[in-house]
Formats: sequence, C-alpha cells, structure tokens
Amino acid sequence: MALQNSGSIGATESCALSLKVPKLKLSGNSMKDIQMQHERDSLIDCINILWKFPDIRSECVGYLKMAVGEKRQSALGDEYFEQEVTTVGKLDEQWCVDYICNKTQWTPAALGEAKVLDHTIVPCIMEFLLGANKTLRLSAACKRKLVCMKALNARCAAVNNRVDLLADEELIKGGQLNWLVFCYEPQFHNGSDLVTHIRHRPTGQVAEMPFDVEIDRTFDVVCNHHDLLASFRKGKHHEYKCHEFFEKDVGPHAHKHWNGMPREWDIMINSALGQQEVTDQTQAAANNAGSASSSAEAFISPLKQMQRDRLQLARRKMIENQEAGSQKKRKSSLEGTGETHPWDMNAVLQGVDLVEEGEH
Repeated sequence: MALQNSGSIGATESCALSLKVPKLKLSGNSMKDIQMQHERDSLIDCINILWKFPDIRSECVGYLKMAVGEKRQSALGDEYFEQEVTTVGKLDEQWCVDYICNKTQWTPAALGEAKVLDHTIVPCIMEFLLGANKTLRLSAACKRKLVCMKALNARCAAVNNRVDLLADEELIKGGQLNWLVFCYEPQFHNGSDLVTHIRHRPTGQVAEMPFDVEIDRTFDVVCNHHDLLASFRKGKHHEYKCHEFFEKDVGPHAHKHWNGMPREWDIMINSALGQQEVTDQTQAAANNAGSASSSAEAFISPLKQMQRDRLQLARRKMIENQEAGSQKKRKSSLEGTGETHPWDMNAVLQGVDLVEEGEH
C-alpha cells in the first residue's frame, strides 16, 4: 500500500513500522470513526515520511516538543475555571493533568494509563507536589487559572520543588504504578530481605529502623504520595506509619503538611493575586501606550504634512518675489542705457527685422 503525501515528498511507501499501527475499533458513530481514521492515517503518514527522510527527524522532534509545550502552557492560560473551585481536590482534572505534565516529563497519555490502574492518581500526584491534603482550600481568587497556578508554584517551591524527584522516573513499571517515586524509599542492607533504613525522598533524610520492628519485602508501601498517610502494610493487622520513624523537624516533619486554609497559604494566594494584578497593569499600560502612540501618530502626521505644504508654498512665493524683483531691476537699468538684454527676445526679433529690411 502506498500513501500519497502533499508537497514535494510525493508518494511514500509504507515502512514496516507503520504497519504496526493498530487498526481502529469502530465506535458506531460515523463522524467519530471518520475523524479517528483521519488521525490514524496522519500518524502513518508521519511515520513513513520520517522513515524515508531521516535527516529531518531531529528537527521534527524539536518542533513537536515545542508544540506540545505551547499547548500545555496554553491549557494553563489566562482564563477562569468553569466550575467553582474550593479545594485542590476540586480542581478541574484535565487542568491538573496539564499542570503536572508542564512540570514533569510525563505525558497526558502516561497519566491516562496510570488512571486506568488507579483512578485517584491525578489528585494523589497533586498532594505529593504540594505536600498537602487535597482538602487544602482555595480562595475565590484561584478561580482565575493564572492566579491558581502562581499560588501552586509558590507552595511547590516552599516544599523544595518535589517535581525534581520525578524528572527521570517512570510512573508505570512492569504494568504497575511505581509508587516508590514519591515520598518514601525503603532501603535494604546487603541484599537482605529486612528494611534497615527508610529514606524520605523530598528531603533526602534517612531514618534507621528500630531493632524491634521487622519489615521485609512482603510488606507493601501504601499511600506513598502522602507524607503522613504513607505506611508499610501487610495484611490487615500489620501496619507502620512511615513518618513515625523520623524525629521532630526531620524528613516529613521538616515542613508542615497543609490542610484547610493555613495563614501562610492565604498569604501565598494573595501574593499570587498581587503579582498577577501587577502583570495585568503592566500589560494594560503597554497596550495603552501602543494605542496612544498610534493615535498620536495618526493625529500628528496630518499636522506635519500641513506644515510641510505651508513651508513649500512660502518658499515658492519667496522665489517668485525674488525673481520678480530681479526682472524689474534689470528692466529699469536697461531702459536707462537703451541696450537690450541678451534674453530680451522682442528686441532681438525687432533687430532681425530691421537688418532684413536694410538688405533689401
């Protein structure tokens, strides 16, 4: 099968890789099926073109990354949430996905796969990034997306930018969610099955396990996105909270885990609102200056033209007056001597006539 491509590329044969693109499962909605078929054909086109022209692959990858980045940023853009936002857990999920993807290397597709495995993954990641419960309250100012984003960024910075921990991590490993990329990491000594230490990843601080507590590889680490709820669990009767192994002001206790509306959080939101108002005023001033400049130019240009016209007219009149005065002066001087001026054509022609009459 050959695919027709526009421009100078012409017909491009299908490569083996494009043949692996799965066939569509018809939904029964003809319009949707046509659109999906068109998207599939476009994907196959891209694969075949990049396969045939390897020298453009790097440029294409760069363009795609830039386009995806712009799309994510526009999704976080200067609009207002349609629904009322009262807590972090009530934020629009798609906006949260864009926020997470804008800060990490994860893609919306990866988060979509993760959500199939655990439908709570998006709010869990938000709780981890903020070091707060999803019940952390949002004021009315956060209905504007840019204000909300600035406030969330401020909180992320306050808890040591936990997003940096996710930069090179895979969210899904072996078909399962990789919860160990978040708060706590159990450490084993020399390949032993017993946990000897536990590391709090956001702070990098390590706690030693008590001798009377035996936690082995049969335990699961649950709720590992949450500093205070994460625990080692085995069955229904064996559970140890991870944060309890750390001393005061160490590891998970270095920053207070937020809930409700802490005073510091209210200050962050108001600061974000203030910053956005300054940005708005600066942008408005720039727009007004541009508009005023255009209006001034539109007003001043005709005045300048009028001044130029008047100046040219005055110059012409001055030159005409000077020429008239010079001619009058030359004429009066010639009349007194009886001589003709070389440029007095009437006198010259009269002289010619007299010469001709004398010759006859």
